[in-house]
Amino acid sequence: MDAVFDRNGDPIGWLNDHVLYDNNDRSRAVVLDGEIYQLGSSQFLGRVERGFLWDRSGMVVACLETASPPPALPDFHAPPDDPQLEAPGDTSVQRSGSPLRLTDRWSQRTWVRFLDGL
Repeated sequence: MDAVFDRNGDPIGWLNDHVLYDNNDRSRAVVLDGEIYQLGSSQFLGRVERGFLWDRSGMVVACLETASPPPALPDFHAPPDDPQLEAPGDTSVQRSGSPLRLTDRWSQRTWVRFLDGL
């Protein structure tokens, strides 16, 4: 299980067994071959690469502690103790990802808005 961090280094969620969780420990998205899809709707949200999570516009919305720059990494704040995450019942999605032009800039989009597909 890996904590997910925002641009300020604050813990905002989890990545566990290819499932992304929000800060309320709810499963929200699945990662398939580096592509991120919203659970339920199968909406393409972005990509995971080098420990960074990019949105559809190619900007970084979050990262893991193992991310390798660029872009610049934040100073990480300690995440809470590992939560007891409940695996989603169905992680099947209809894949529709598209190539992204990844930037080295952090997005202003919040984690929740990213997971909501906004």
